[in-house]
Amino acid sequence: MKRKKHTTAALLSAVLLLSGCANEIGAKGKTASEPSSSAVSSAADSSSEAKPSGGTSAAAHSDSSQNADDSTSAQPDSGKESKKEGIAPPEDNGKLNVLLSVGSSINAEQAKQKFTELGGNANIKTCADSDLFNRISAASLADDPVDVASFDNGLMYPYGISQDMIEPMDSALNLNAERWQPYMETAKLFTLNGWHYVLPINVRAAYGLYYYKDSVKSVTGYDPAELAANGEWTNEKFDEMVKTWHDKAKPYGLAGWYGQPMMVATGKTLVGFDENTSGFFNNCFDWDILAVADELYYLKGNAYVTSCPYVDLVKALDSGAMFYSGTMLEGEKAEEREQLTCVPMPSQDGKQHFYQAYIDGLVLVKGIKNTDSARCFIECVSECDNSVVGKFADSYMPAGAKPAYSYGMGISPRASTDASQNGSFPLAIIPFIYSAPQDAGEWDSVCAYYAEPLTSELTIVNNKIRKIYGD
Repeated sequence: MKRKKHTTAALLSAVLLLSGCANEIGAKGKTASEPSSSAVSSAADSSSEAKPSGGTSAAAHSDSSQNADDSTSAQPDSGKESKKEGIAPPEDNGKLNVLLSVGSSINAEQAKQKFTELGGNANIKTCADSDLFNRISAASLADDPVDVASFDNGLMYPYGISQDMIEPMDSALNLNAERWQPYMETAKLFTLNGWHYVLPINVRAAYGLYYYKDSVKSVTGYDPAELAANGEWTNEKFDEMVKTWHDKAKPYGLAGWYGQPMMVATGKTLVGFDENTSGFFNNCFDWDILAVADELYYLKGNAYVTSCPYVDLVKALDSGAMFYSGTMLEGEKAEEREQLTCVPMPSQDGKQHFYQAYIDGLVLVKGIKNTDSARCFIECVSECDNSVVGKFADSYMPAGAKPAYSYGMGISPRASTDASQNGSFPLAIIPFIYSAPQDAGEWDSVCAYYAEPLTSELTIVNNKIRKIYGD
């Protein structure tokens, strides 16, 4: 997949180190030039770690955190796969305020019914993913703060920890219990100092490659879905098919938002996490990510990708694109096309697949008083049918695929979400860097340009988290 040696990247990394711009995190901190560990990182054993200051861990659950690598269970497709052990009624009698995402797969109505039958009192409200963080912040200043909320796949982690907004799920749940083991494989992605900050109820791929099955097979001789099922859906095969498509007078091979999903498919993301130091670091010059940048330049340099990538799914395919990289929601909303099919991004060997995870999960808001009501409600959620329903729901992840999470989307407003803080550029720092191979100049120069501001944002969030833990 690599098409050139990134000597430029190595030199830039050396300059960053000498100039002090590299992100140092503790005695063993990673720098921008170092190859990273996978974004699918293991949780540290929490038995010897300090509890974040101000936590409200229940005494009955003092042994609740564990090394997520000890879990042998796969992540659940829905809460109904968790072990049912019986749910004890809540010991406190207060009202539990729950704020869920409008698009969440969590079966709130069924969970509330179970919770009410056990004597609980839940007030459930909904809002868009993008509003969750601000709604929780606003509610904390009011007389009726949120207790349990949907995970927003954004600023809540790790920025929410640095802002003292969320606290470990261990405060309310005994995560050693058998009920929770199917969730722990993914929960370890959101673990700091052994404490678990997100309980993933459902995990699904954020992006997939859409295509018209008959058209692609008639032109290239292959159906990507069949290749994926046989462990043959590789980057090399993808390149071959895109070239064939283009050579037969088709306009282009790839459209949509593809840079980020292709990079995450390596199991790496632009911001890495070092479990040895519990620190987040700049990972832009990881060799696997550089290889994807080369791949994207190869595709663009040979006119295999459209110069207007962010177009409508059906419009792109009807206009002659071979693939469109889009979300499952885009596929569900797309105008009906009988041959519309979806596969995951290809991988290096066709067998080990990573996918950019979208988490339907829950968090505990800092300062929650009714922790046992939270425990009871979340256990009720785990016994509901929280299945993801959709015609493409099972197409995104081949058997054995592993989730990778883009921590960079939750570092800070400047780094992750607020385009107004990035000068004249239309995206925040991390989304803009992800778009560089398809929209902007050389990857190396873009990453070098943003090394200092990104490192600054990472240093701020790391230092604030350390302060919360009393380090």
